[in-house]
Amino acid sequence: MHKRMMGGAFLLTLALVVSSCSSQTSTLEQVQSNAAGGLQVHYKKPSTWTGANIHYWNTVASPALAGTTWPGLSMTSEGNSWYTYTLPNATSSSLLFVNPGNTSQKTADLSRNRDGWFNGTTWYETNPDVAGAGLTVHFKKPASWGKANIHFWNVAAQPTIANSTFPGVTMIDEGNGWFKYSFANASSANLLFVDGNNTAQKTGDLYRVVKEGWYDPSSSTWSDTSPVCSNTTTVGNPTALTGTAGDKQVKLTWTASADCQVTGYKVYQKTSAQTTYTLLTTTALAKTTNTYTATGLTNGTTYNYKVVAVNSAGTESSGATATATPVTPPGGITLHFKKPAGWSNANIHYWSVTASPAMANTTWPGVATTPEGCGWSRYTFSGATNVNALFVDPANTAAKTADLTNRTADGWYDGNTMSWVTAPTLPSGALTNPTNAAGNATTGQVQLTWTAPSDCRVSGIRVYRKTSAETNYTLQGTLGSTSTSYISTGLTGGTTYHFKITSTDGSTESSGVVVTATPPACTTGPVGNPGSLNGSAGPNSFTLNWTASSDCQVTGYKVYRKLSSESNYTLATSTPLDKNATSYTVGGLTAGSTYNFKVVAVNSTGTESTGLTTSGVPLQPAARTDFREESIYFVMTTRFYDGDTSNNTYCWDDGTAGNTGDPCWRGDFKGLIEKLDYIKALGFSAIWVTPVVKNISGYDYHGYHASNFKEVDPRYLSQGISYQTLIDEVHKRGMKIVQDVVFNHTGNFGEENLYPMFKKDPTKPDTAANLLNIAPAGLLPSNYSTLTPAAQYQARITAMKEDSKDTSGIYHHEKSLSWESYTVQTGQIAGDAVDLNTENPTTYNYIVDAYNKYIDMGVDAFRVDTVKHISRLTFNKVFNPAFKARGGPNFYMFGEVATRYRQVWNSGIPAVSTPFYTWAESKSYPWSSTDRLVNEASTLQHWNDNTSVSTQPTSTNHLLNGNNYRAVNNSLRGGMDVIDFPMHWNFANARDAFGVATGGDQYYADATWNVTYVDSHDYAPDGAPENQRFSLGQDVWAENLSLMFTFRGIPTLYYGSEVEFKKGMVIDVGPNKPLEQTGRAYFGNNITGSVSVSNFGKYSGATGNLATTLEHPLAQHIRQLNLIRRAVPALQKGQYSLEGVSGGAMAFKRRFTSSTTDSFALVAVSGDATFTGIPNGTYTDAVTGDVKTVSNGSLSINAPGKGNLRVYVLSTAMTPAPGKVVDRTGLTYLK
Repeated sequence: MHKRMMGGAFLLTLALVVSSCSSQTSTLEQVQSNAAGGLQVHYKKPSTWTGANIHYWNTVASPALAGTTWPGLSMTSEGNSWYTYTLPNATSSSLLFVNPGNTSQKTADLSRNRDGWFNGTTWYETNPDVAGAGLTVHFKKPASWGKANIHFWNVAAQPTIANSTFPGVTMIDEGNGWFKYSFANASSANLLFVDGNNTAQKTGDLYRVVKEGWYDPSSSTWSDTSPVCSNTTTVGNPTALTGTAGDKQVKLTWTASADCQVTGYKVYQKTSAQTTYTLLTTTALAKTTNTYTATGLTNGTTYNYKVVAVNSAGTESSGATATATPVTPPGGITLHFKKPAGWSNANIHYWSVTASPAMANTTWPGVATTPEGCGWSRYTFSGATNVNALFVDPANTAAKTADLTNRTADGWYDGNTMSWVTAPTLPSGALTNPTNAAGNATTGQVQLTWTAPSDCRVSGIRVYRKTSAETNYTLQGTLGSTSTSYISTGLTGGTTYHFKITSTDGSTESSGVVVTATPPACTTGPVGNPGSLNGSAGPNSFTLNWTASSDCQVTGYKVYRKLSSESNYTLATSTPLDKNATSYTVGGLTAGSTYNFKVVAVNSTGTESTGLTTSGVPLQPAARTDFREESIYFVMTTRFYDGDTSNNTYCWDDGTAGNTGDPCWRGDFKGLIEKLDYIKALGFSAIWVTPVVKNISGYDYHGYHASNFKEVDPRYLSQGISYQTLIDEVHKRGMKIVQDVVFNHTGNFGEENLYPMFKKDPTKPDTAANLLNIAPAGLLPSNYSTLTPAAQYQARITAMKEDSKDTSGIYHHEKSLSWESYTVQTGQIAGDAVDLNTENPTTYNYIVDAYNKYIDMGVDAFRVDTVKHISRLTFNKVFNPAFKARGGPNFYMFGEVATRYRQVWNSGIPAVSTPFYTWAESKSYPWSSTDRLVNEASTLQHWNDNTSVSTQPTSTNHLLNGNNYRAVNNSLRGGMDVIDFPMHWNFANARDAFGVATGGDQYYADATWNVTYVDSHDYAPDGAPENQRFSLGQDVWAENLSLMFTFRGIPTLYYGSEVEFKKGMVIDVGPNKPLEQTGRAYFGNNITGSVSVSNFGKYSGATGNLATTLEHPLAQHIRQLNLIRRAVPALQKGQYSLEGVSGGAMAFKRRFTSSTTDSFALVAVSGDATFTGIPNGTYTDAVTGDVKTVSNGSLSINAPGKGNLRVYVLSTAMTPAPGKVVDRTGLTYLK
């Protein structure tokens, strides 16, 4: 995650005071000299000078001021080697400074038209030795520009700010077309703004001093006040509203309002006989929406429509109006289609339609059909007499019907039987209610039961609850359409509850049936035990499972442990578990030793039950091996596969996003376990899962907004399925698991243990209003619950980032952030990502303790998020050694250093560049286990010590020594490796990626450990374009993969890329578009079915959509590449060399040698290559099986076609060549 601005707006504010305005020109901010005193100049004397004189001439002054005679006049000392002189009544002058003791020592001729400080070769607007308050500039990006960059030089700041390297650095998007950049402690800057995607588009050279400024290139002027939009009482209307009448519907279209404050639109409707409008859109449409279709209308009736624009305060415009009358369509042909269960949606693709007026053929994969309920949808060909068409799943175009030709009449086609059927009778009117509803009240809960409706339109059951004292019902949950029961828990004894159970089709719902029940009043006494305690052994751990106590006074559980040889139990849970907890994993145990465990229930006074006991023996952890032997499949767990619909949860912002029928929390651990064999069938041996810890935010399905590092989010869990279950199932298949972890930040609701502010109430629906406030008294305002959401957010940020609130410094309190200065490691990168002070021992010890638990559970590797926002020194002092010690030397860690830069060095700044984080420290820095101030000073010094590329070390650990494997110097490595962002950013063209790697690998401590991928949950490569799922040609994909699986590094694939899933869709826009229309869509429909796996990449008996997915050309290409890589150790762990390699291919030689292995391979991708000076012997191509004998040290090979590959493997005494590895013919790319 380079940045995550999902689920909430984010604003960084700088304390800048502007007391006066100045005149502007297009290029230079004019700063006037002192009106009364004239022109005052200051000069910093070099240490070798005896004093400082000023010699001036051509002075503009009134009255006139004569020039000085050589060597000028003495200046006045003002301390710290600074001298000053005022030219009376002057507005400009030519001048120079001179050493009176040695007049050969002087500056160049200078000129000045305003007061200033001169030091060395540079004028400054304020004393450069005194830190300024900071300088922020804002820029209005022209519509034709793709990206707003700022390029700056000669910045007056303390500490100094290095010049940027053209084309500068990326600015921060602050909305409404404006972008900003902040210079810490700066007083002035020379700068220009440039299109980062087309550097020919840029402003002229500009200058800004002291004051925050807004620059609009359309007028080429600076403004001292913000022109950024704000809400007013009058909102501008949309325009050009039209209504197009159809069959029982009207389609409205309009032109967006030009008013920048508009956040969305509402649509109202009335008939000509009605006097008041009815709101059709209960939730405002997105501001990017310009169309809406009103359905269910009566043909022949005239309808009036009003579309209003709204702002964030809910203020509506007066509205634009239109009138339309739905009509019965003319004669034609309507085709109806019943979508198979595994399809995402149903499109129709048609051609050669005979119609009047004529109808053009659709382009593949056709157009959407109109849902009509019960799985059926339709498409009408107006005026048609003959139709040729087929139906297709737009998300998986391999799933389609046969061609349906020469259809001359209406028809109903069932996609489940793939046959024409008699027209079914579809229900109409109100949805059918559930029946036979009843409630059984027991202590603290009510069990509801009902009979599910047989109405085929029903897609779910909703359960609502209220007490007798409440007026409105509150939604408790949305269940599957066949669900027949629900348990409402956490109820108060003696209180009467009313439950309403309705059926829904996703947009409407039935009237509902009501059940009333009263749980018995709770009585105190001995605390009742939990029930059915059992456990299962894990690596150095033991997982306990129990059923909840039926005693209504129970508020939580405690877990105790002891060795069988010990007399007394030790508390394993530092704080009681939640009363709804039914499992707990005790970690840090000794494998092979027998332990006794006891689980007790506790009440609000701390009284414990007698407890239940069990015993077990923890297992030896699975051996962690060299991770370069693996290939990684990366899943966003919630969007991969839904194994348990009962845990599906809508995010708070799902309504805003429009995720109807597609809750953001959808995939789960159970679903992931069910599809591990699919991942193994592709040949992958490791699975990377997004963060598993508890999250709180409006859009937290991805896992990067942590609220409790020590607990797994319950939305992943199912009955009997825990995170430990997933880990164990991964290991049973010989696979490894990579856990995505975040050390840099939490969400903006605090951290339940480290900095308690809020936690979720498991007895209530998951909404912001139902959060439990657990903050210490005084941390939040007493009226917090009545504040607006924006004010609540600011109150939380204040609590976390102000010295007076966060007195222990758990979080960084930096209020600004520059992506390429030290504040990148102390500032807050996004609204839902509040920067933890990782230099604070309290903070980092908690993080280490929290994540050690997951290592104990058997996690094999950490992918570390937002690495460049933490000092490398902190990693090398704390995190790397701690986790290596806990997990062993083969515990693998790799970090995301999101440089988004085509070169190895990010703007020439080592400390925010990808290779930098792979190195051990070469210099000693103070570090305290108690004093954060010592550590904060050291990380700042560490940054300042690493500002120059020229001082950075280099390595040859990635290179062969001729044809021989070089002895590796592991002392260079710091303990964490990296995602190869420069290669990733260049993968729009494999040759560019290859070039940046071979040209820059010397700057990594050992580049053979780099993780490589083409695209991810954040980005595609630069120019692909970066914000879309990889949208270039399939052959570009194939070539990238052929290089990635044979070149150095650990290849990684983001879920769905094996079928070009959501190709060209925007990757992530937060809750501003349905997830189905983004690169984070739900993938599960593509992998329904099953498969039998015998080994990595070896499978049989694939069924359903999963079988179709496995047959995709890229999926097969990936499977073959995995087979080849697993068969050739040199491709996994080998060093490489380009020595003696020529030809048009991307070609290289690789070798890995150990006490048991000697593997040597020659690789050519997409073209021909000749290798000279290689070992003689027999080489066999793993792709074709071709055998070549080399006797003269030379071998020429050819891999014709983009994405094609040759891997000629030498048979050595220790490691014979594997022969032909590719196991099928007719492949698209490997030929």
